[in-house]
Order: sequence, then structure tokens, then C-alpha cells
Amino acid sequence: MSVTPDLIREKLSAEIGAIHVDVEDTTPNRCAASFKVLVVSPQFEGKPLLQRHR
Repeated sequence: MSVTPDLIREKLSAEIGAIHVDVEDTTPNRCAASFKVLVVSPQFEGKPLLQRHR
């Protein structure tokens, strides 16, 4: 199974209840080796930056 932006988006939405997920493939030839991800979830509310990143 290959990793795709859609797969990452679906997993984050299902696993942590994300209400907003942006996934961008950052590799030069779009080979799905590196992604930039922005996640908004109520689970992060009130947590310090380091805990949100973990």
C-alpha cells in the first residue's frame, strides 16, 4: 500500500478527530517520500506546543 495525501488525511481525521487537515507532498517529483501536514483538532486545545507536535 502506498502512502498518499488522501490516506494521510483520512487517517488523521479518523484517529484524532481532526476537523481540518492539509497534506502537501513536498518531494520534488511528487514521489510521496515527504509530506507537509497541517492538522487542526480539538484534542490539541490547551496543550503546550511541544505536546501538540508529539
